Amino acid sequence: MAPKPLPDYTRAAYELVHTFGAKALADLMGVAESTLYNKVNPNDQKAHLTGPEIIVATLLTSDTRLLQAMCRATRGAYYTLPSLTLIADQHLLEMFTRMGREESDLQTAIVRAFDDQVVTQREVAVIEREASELISTIVELVERVKGMARA
Repeated sequence: MAPKPLPDYTRAAYELVHTFGAKALADLMGVAESTLYNKVNPNDQKAHLTGPEIIVATLLTSDTRLLQAMCRATRGAYYTLPSLTLIADQHLLEMFTRMGREESDLQTAIVRAFDDQVVTQREVAVIEREASELISTIVELVERVKGMARA
């Protein structure tokens, strides 16, 4: 018996294919449309997207929701790395400002969630989004500084 996929991943796979268009994506991936439908059907326990198919679908659609769902399932985090071109000091200062703004947004989301002493799933989603944005900003800043380092 195959392991049952996680609901978040199953939903992400289904939404990715249906948002992009099953026929268009199947054609680009070189698979039959019916096969792709089966692989993202939440009621089909036998057919699933393979690792390489997930990568191809993500690259073709520019939709990272499958990767994000996989990261959440493994208690990880997904980050899009920035372009590693050199930047001026002014841009670096702008990134520091953005990092402060993102940290403030996260703190605001947490305060609002605890205001009434009842945390809802919607509030958790907002906190997750704000935390991800802060972490992505920090990762981008670090990667840009690395790109400025002399060998």
